[in-house]
Amino acid sequence: MRSTQKRALSSIVNNYSASTALSSQAELSQRELANTILSPSTLDSTTQFATQASSLNPTVSCLSEGHTLKFDKCPSSLASEFLNQSPDKVLVITYETKNDMGKWSNEMEVERKIIVEKLKTDLTQVALEVVAQGFWADAIDPTTGKAIFGSEIESGLIIESDARFADLDDFEVEDLGCCTILKHLTYGTNSISGFVFYK
Repeated sequence: MRSTQKRALSSIVNNYSASTALSSQAELSQRELANTILSPSTLDSTTQFATQASSLNPTVSCLSEGHTLKFDKCPSSLASEFLNQSPDKVLVITYETKNDMGKWSNEMEVERKIIVEKLKTDLTQVALEVVAQGFWADAIDPTTGKAIFGSEIESGLIIESDARFADLDDFEVEDLGCCTILKHLTYGTNSISGFVFYK
């Protein structure tokens, strides 16, 4: 990737990060940002770089503390959900919670809302940082199950407790009777995780 194009992608990421601090009137929509980054001319110029980097994991430096980050092979059952791309890796961001996410309480609900909103912002920033390094990437919005940058998903959405996440190294899907929940092998159900798919 030419240095001018790298600087342009970095500028887009920096502008996006700065825009999140501004009022909603000044923010770019995520779809507009994704269209800018994922435009054909940008993708053509990054394809060669991405091919060279495909065996490497991207560097993630935009996150604050309080999370774990794990790179894992993307299960083929999840990769096949993406209609226009076929990610081969998944980057997992997990936040440990004070409350058990498998047991409803007012405190759990408040904590969950706060962490999920932070996670959504973090997933967007991480996906942008990954794209700026020459990879294709999209993240799953933890509030809707849809792709943040609008990638087409065959089933329409990927929910956070999708049974296929049990194919990742650090997770099990636990059936609580009324619903299913993602269980982290270190934190148990005292955690919330988000996913960035990339290749």
